[in-house]
Formats: sequence, structure tokens, C-alpha cells
Amino acid sequence: MEWTNVKDGLPKKEEVGDKVMIHRKMNKAQSLNAYSVHDTTMVKYCDEDTYWMPLPPPPKRNNQS
Repeated sequence: MEWTNVKDGLPKKEEVGDKVMIHRKMNKAQSLNAYSVHDTTMVKYCDEDTYWMPLPPPPKRNNQS
């Protein structure tokens, strides 16, 4: 998976699903919030210092008892 800058394109819900991971340039006090998961439709409100990528697939469950 690759990071995409919002100025290069926005995520399409039909291609990536309902949620995406975003990375935003933050100040030092907010650095723990630099990575987060957002609704796909909300990315259009992010500034140009924001990058997004599709969420990875969920882990496979081991069906052992």
C-alpha cells in the first residue's frame, strides 16, 4: 500500500471501502494524532499536508479451539 497526498486524489469509497488511514503533519504537542482512521468521505476536508491509504485487510482468524 502506498500513501497518496490529498492534492493528488481523494479516496473513492467504492474502491477502498468506508474508512481510510490518514497521516497529517502535526505540531509536536499533537504528534500522537498524526495517524488516524477516518471515514472516506471526510478526507476531502483535509489540508494538502495530509496523506491517505486504504486500510490493510483484517488479520486472519485462527479457528483452533
